[in-house]
Amino acid sequence: MAPALLKNWGVLMKRFTLLFWIIPLVMLNLVLVTGYAAREKIAYVKQSGNGKLGLYVADATGENQRKLTDDVASDRPAWSPDGSQLAFISKEHFLYVINVTDGERQLLSRWTSWHASWSPDGHKLVIMGDRLSLRIFDLKAGTETEIPGTGLGNSPAWSPDGKQIAFRDSQDGNWDIRLIDIDGRNPRWLVEALTEERYPTWSPDGSKLAFSSLDKRESQIFVMDFARNNKIRQLTALPFTAQAPTWSPDGKQIAFSGKNAQSVRGIYVVSAEGGKPELLIPGGSVPAWCCPFTRFAITPREKLTTSWGKIKEGD
Repeated sequence: MAPALLKNWGVLMKRFTLLFWIIPLVMLNLVLVTGYAAREKIAYVKQSGNGKLGLYVADATGENQRKLTDDVASDRPAWSPDGSQLAFISKEHFLYVINVTDGERQLLSRWTSWHASWSPDGHKLVIMGDRLSLRIFDLKAGTETEIPGTGLGNSPAWSPDGKQIAFRDSQDGNWDIRLIDIDGRNPRWLVEALTEERYPTWSPDGSKLAFSSLDKRESQIFVMDFARNNKIRQLTALPFTAQAPTWSPDGKQIAFSGKNAQSVRGIYVVSAEGGKPELLIPGGSVPAWCCPFTRFAITPREKLTTSWGKIKEGD
């Protein structure tokens, strides 16, 4: 074989070998991205046909809506880190965990107020208990531990690194956003304003905090950027009213409960950088987007320690 031909043959073989490795990697990446998108879900509350408030799950596109239960309060559900379960507060103010696949649910605690938030490892929940303070509920042990110094704290949000909890607390009769370590140390105010702040929500990477602020019956969403010296910017504005923000898994979008200029209520989605919100789920409220980057943490699948037992929807 001529030297020139041998040289060309060698180049072709190198290119073939390179393609042999690149094509499978590209295909695998497409499969992973597609699978990731398919796992994205939004849980929310919506009035059922029977007039009761139902807990629903839908694709992140708003399609394939499915009701899990209609025994739910008008408060936000909370996804487990692996996306297999939802914690929610019933209309009797009981704390439940429900399996998203088969609808099996378990009563964890009585007289719980406000929505819960999971620890990143999926082993615990932070809740507002009946003693008007934040409490950490251990899912395996079935025990509750009070977080010192949380007073009237409610609407908790566990940070993605597992070290802190942002929550809503009363200061001189006004509701603001506070931050505290999980052991009750290092409390400090993040947001102090004359308006009423609600629903603090961490971005998936923990670099930002979204929340809603109520002023004279007008509620809007704001974002605090920790990397920019806690700078706060307004994300939504009139003619929309907006509250209860939740981040998309990639941190690029925020879904919220809203109402537009035509008084159409539902779950809207807007870019995390700002823009015009788009209606996603008419009639839905208090959304929770699944799942943060911590979704691969393991949620205990064994029977949780509780004296109340399990309930299957329809029983």
